[in-house]
Amino acid sequence: MVQILEKGPSFSDELISTLGQGLKNYQGYQAQKNDEQLIGSLNNPNLSDIERIGIASKLSPERQQAFLPLYSDVLQTQNKQKVQQNEANIKQQQAQLEEMRANEEVLGTIDELSEKLVEGGTGFWNQFNTVFPKGREKRAYFDNLSVGIEKRLVEMVGKGTLSKERFKYIQGLLPKASDTDATNRGKLKALAKEFKGGVPAALEQEKKMAVKVDKAQKQAAKNGMTWIISPSGKQIEIPLSELEAALASGGQLP
Repeated sequence: MVQILEKGPSFSDELISTLGQGLKNYQGYQAQKNDEQLIGSLNNPNLSDIERIGIASKLSPERQQAFLPLYSDVLQTQNKQKVQQNEANIKQQQAQLEEMRANEEVLGTIDELSEKLVEGGTGFWNQFNTVFPKGREKRAYFDNLSVGIEKRLVEMVGKGTLSKERFKYIQGLLPKASDTDATNRGKLKALAKEFKGGVPAALEQEKKMAVKVDKAQKQAAKNGMTWIISPSGKQIEIPLSELEAALASGGQLP
């Protein structure tokens, strides 16, 4: 009878196995040595609990199970503080976004108020406009825009993004159809600055136009001419001799 013998491990297999076991033993020795050094550093009396936790987290998994539970209360407090800080950061970011949105809305309304002011029909010296429906509509719309800003400010106070002191100050800057145009111009410029905006575009354009008109009027006067606003709202140049008749026909001086 033929007996079949099982083939034993080759020399190379035994060598690899021996080397592998040696490597594991060396790694275990290094891990043990590292743990001993770390445990020794934990005895430093000047370390804070947070620093001790940081050192203990570098221990081998087996040693961590023995040390980290000693600092469970500290870990819970640390996690709680992180959660509270995250919540505070989120709340701060939301407040900043809310303030940005409010600023954009208010600046948009300021631009519209400026446009209505430049169009005319509001202001103390135009109160006779209330005799006509169109005049009353213009003045009411102007005041409603201001009320809209005031309501937005009240919302900001309620959300804690605007203090009551600053609210009272800004409230005093809100324009009114019953104020003079000059007063409302000053208020709108100050209001825009308060919300981190520049001079409203309509007021800036009005200023540039006023300079041009002034130059044109001086030049026209030298030539025996003047400027007048026709009943249709157009600005036209006429001879000075016709000024009285033009005014009698419904024209206005610019």
